[in-house]
Amino acid sequence: MVSEIYVRDRLWPVLTALFVLLGGAAGVDIAARQRDPRPLVISVDSGAASDSFGDDSDADGEPAPSDESAVSPEHKEARTRARRGELEAALGLFAEAVQRNPDAVALRADYGYWLLRANRPDQALSQLDEAERLAPSDPRVAFVRGAAKKKAKDPSGAEADYRRALAVKPAYALARIALGGLLVERKAFAEAETMVDPATQTGDNPDRARAYVVLARAQLGLGKRKQAALSFDKAIERAPSHAELWVAIANAWLDAASPDDVKRASALLNRAAQLAPDVAQVRGAIGRAWERAGDTAAAEAEFERALSIDPSLSYARRRLLRAALKRREYKRARVQLDTLLARAPEDPEHHFLAGLVAAREGKSEEAAQHYRDALARAGGTYPEAWLNIGLLEKSRGNFDAAIAAYGKAIEQRPKYVAAFNNLSLAYSAANRDAEAERPLRTALEIDPNYAAGWVNLGKLLSGAGRADDAIAALQRATQLRKDYPEASLNLGVALARAQRFDQAITAYRAVLEKHPNYVNAWHDLGIALDAIGKTDEARKAYDQALAIDSEHVPTQKKLAEMAARLGRNAEAQQVYEDVLDHDPSDRGVRLALAELARRAGDYAGCTRQVEVAIAVGPADDAANRLREQCRRSSSARP
Repeated sequence: MVSEIYVRDRLWPVLTALFVLLGGAAGVDIAARQRDPRPLVISVDSGAASDSFGDDSDADGEPAPSDESAVSPEHKEARTRARRGELEAALGLFAEAVQRNPDAVALRADYGYWLLRANRPDQALSQLDEAERLAPSDPRVAFVRGAAKKKAKDPSGAEADYRRALAVKPAYALARIALGGLLVERKAFAEAETMVDPATQTGDNPDRARAYVVLARAQLGLGKRKQAALSFDKAIERAPSHAELWVAIANAWLDAASPDDVKRASALLNRAAQLAPDVAQVRGAIGRAWERAGDTAAAEAEFERALSIDPSLSYARRRLLRAALKRREYKRARVQLDTLLARAPEDPEHHFLAGLVAAREGKSEEAAQHYRDALARAGGTYPEAWLNIGLLEKSRGNFDAAIAAYGKAIEQRPKYVAAFNNLSLAYSAANRDAEAERPLRTALEIDPNYAAGWVNLGKLLSGAGRADDAIAALQRATQLRKDYPEASLNLGVALARAQRFDQAITAYRAVLEKHPNYVNAWHDLGIALDAIGKTDEARKAYDQALAIDSEHVPTQKKLAEMAARLGRNAEAQQVYEDVLDHDPSDRGVRLALAELARRAGDYAGCTRQVEVAIAVGPADDAANRLREQCRRSSSARP
């Protein structure tokens, strides 16, 4: 077992490296049942659909009946058993009670609440919808219904229900906290701050602690760092013994994206480990830190330790699944996946992950079905699933279907940068270049620091002949990410297209200094050198590319072109024939061989190669002209 000393001694350097690497926020949801019969549940999920801990924080607190008294003995017994943790037995009793009292609002609200706590949001919604029909003005029914919609990945529906609860009961603190959390997730920080501030002044200490955490996250989003620090301190004052609170605040500081916050986060995570060294969710949070710091082995050890404490901790199991996927260990990934699906078959995310596994295995139809299953369980609202369906459709050449899928992802998440980026790529693949620029521009308006977006914009503009704009976009990408070889390579390509070969050569050499095995950079360097007449240096660059990848077809073609230009026809022919051994349908190589045959006076061979090239693809002016030359030369021979 890892000692607490081990955690304290090693966590600080981990977090130092972690902070630079940290991506989107992950959530924390810890029910410290060992210490408190009523759990404090802190949500710090910023919307990362695949990697957050579970989040039932919106359903925390008492159920939402309109009448606090039980309506039948079964109802009373069910409520008692549920509060004791005997959830399955309680749900059976609730079902019996509802059959006998179908119009009891309090009963259906109770049943819906506990179904939600059992991670069955769809079933919970069926009960809560009926309770809402029976009592449309009950704020607590609206509140728990909102929690169920959030759990079912319907944030807009959840927001509407939370607002409806507050319209009836403006002082409803739990609804303010829940709605404030949703507003933070969609970066409506000013409204979130206003919404949740009154909730910090009412309720018991755990509720006020939760309110202060959401308030502080809103303040961080607004750049109010000092106020956020004070709010976090007030949260700790109200629940200092809850390890989950320390972890939640640590993650919030890490997500604030300032190196100055690393020490704060380190101390908080150390404290969480001291308070609860054997609480699964704390171990999972430390595993996340190791993972983001790049120490995969330590991360997986923590995730395994978390699961040994609590096998139901889905976050740790999902991270182990993703680690296995990254190593292409698909059998291991499926072991974790099968457990997730068995434990929570209605969770949309588990079907989404099943789609990821199938897609990595090359099983596109199976992957698409899993993504559709995820969407079905999420009520059609799951932008990540739509994005991945788009990726599948694009890979299969179904560009219109891909464009439609990306459109759905954007409809459901209007600031989904990755969806805008991929929408642009799909337009380009469909030869709809006139429509490809706008989505990239939109992505960069949303996130001006999106380096990949600048690269794709630069490539698009370069291909359209807009050299100056392309160069500016690619230079922006290299400024945003200092070691970004793809950006530097494409900058070189744009410079070369603008006939600025010396600058292109400088760009390529800069890439190769850091990435000496970058085959494409050697290939493009050869092209630029050849363009300014440095044939020998170009040949050396091509040779270096082939030394790294002996079957790099673009380089082989360039060497053959160079040999043909220098009159070394036999050498050129041999290289072209080697290329055809790998891809007999290469139309350009067929036409190049036809030209070599024409030069050698082999007009029959010339005609034959042209005919094969035309059979592969439609005839164009160059192919027709070459065929006609060969025919005329053949008929003119004595």
